[in-house]
Amino acid sequence: MEPRSKVDSAIEFITRIVMRVIIFTAVAYFIYRVRTVLVVILIAAVVAFAIQPIVDALCARRIAGMRRKTQKIIAAVLAYVLLITVIAGTILLCVTPLKTEAQQLQGNFDEYVKNITTAATKAHTWYNALNPELQQFIESQNYKGFVEKISQWGAGIASTTVNFFTHIFDIILIPVLAFYFTLDSRSLKREILGLIPRHRARESLALLHEMGAIMHSYIAGQIILCVIAGVAVGIILAVLKMPYILILSVFAGITRAIPVVGPLVSGAAIVIIGALISPILAINLLILFSLVQVVESKIIMPKLIGDRMQLHPVVVIVALLIGAEFFGILGMFMAAPVAAVLRIMARFYIIRPKRLHVWGISAARTEKTPSPVSP
Repeated sequence: MEPRSKVDSAIEFITRIVMRVIIFTAVAYFIYRVRTVLVVILIAAVVAFAIQPIVDALCARRIAGMRRKTQKIIAAVLAYVLLITVIAGTILLCVTPLKTEAQQLQGNFDEYVKNITTAATKAHTWYNALNPELQQFIESQNYKGFVEKISQWGAGIASTTVNFFTHIFDIILIPVLAFYFTLDSRSLKREILGLIPRHRARESLALLHEMGAIMHSYIAGQIILCVIAGVAVGIILAVLKMPYILILSVFAGITRAIPVVGPLVSGAAIVIIGALISPILAINLLILFSLVQVVESKIIMPKLIGDRMQLHPVVVIVALLIGAEFFGILGMFMAAPVAAVLRIMARFYIIRPKRLHVWGISAARTEKTPSPVSP
């Protein structure tokens, strides 16, 4: 009987492993198939988290004779109207300087083209004066590959633009979903808790609160990074005495909200405008923007986002790389908060149960312990 018992145990163990692999594969395939829907839901959730503090502030004091639900609906509508008003007002404020600076750029365009032509002529003269062996060495380098990479990068931007317009319906759904998330956050929370066993309800509620705090911290960190980017670009342009400071600074701050690609797009646009004015100015801009990008992406962002979500900067960088590999730009945008949530869930479901098992604490005692998501 003993050998048979060991065989049965081995079969049971293998069966459990196989079932877990099958379930994991099915879940991964499902997530892959609905990845576009998940991206829309995540963006809507981010917008809802950004609006929620305004709604909570408007609902902090009860209005006599008004139901709480009605007051929350009015507060949500006012919050979104305020958000739209701020965005529209910012655009209107930028229209006049943009128009003025665009007219200045158009008026100076002929002079800029003349400067570029003169610089190209000087560069050609300098190249012809080089030693023939040095010219042969330069020509032997793989510049064609560099040009091909630039072409592929441009094609990728064009493809992304086309995809943006093909998903216009999904984009329209984002504010609608965000509004309902803001309005029915408590109902959604109850629905989620209703799917969880009673003995896990208290800990799961604490987990949801922790996830909400993570999202609030992440959104605040992104806003701070956008402000830092706008101010840094403004200082650089002012030091180099480049025109169009206001509009280019605002442009850099707004595009910073798009991970990785945003700073590259704004930096490339500003360098191109600088090249129209002076090649030396373009080189200085390229050097300074490269330094700012390295400091911001490798030091400030991992430190700021990591501290707010209790993640090490190395973990944030690795999460960004993994997010980019699976979901592209949006994956990079959501990588840090998802990593923080996974960290909490690992501490909640893996690390703590193992500690309790080692300590020999019973299941009944476990239910009375404080939530593991609290520090």
